[in-house]
Amino acid sequence: KGNIDHIEGRSQGGNGTFENGALLCQQCNNRKKENTVEHFALNYLKDIYKLQKRIQKNITFEQFLNNIQVLNSK
Repeated sequence: KGNIDHIEGRSQGGNGTFENGALLCQQCNNRKKENTVEHFALNYLKDIYKLQKRIQKNITFEQFLNNIQVLNSK
């Protein structure tokens, strides 16, 4: 089940227009709270990096981000 989230939170001057809305799952919407999308995405990437580091012990955050960029370019 999806929830409409404000891309720019109302507490940060965002409005209720269609252009300022995004569909998020309930869990992501709860995690994002009043943060900006950029702040939320960076924290989400850090969580994924921690999981990846458990699998691949010696990976740096820079290598992890590079791997994501490579995957996105395919």
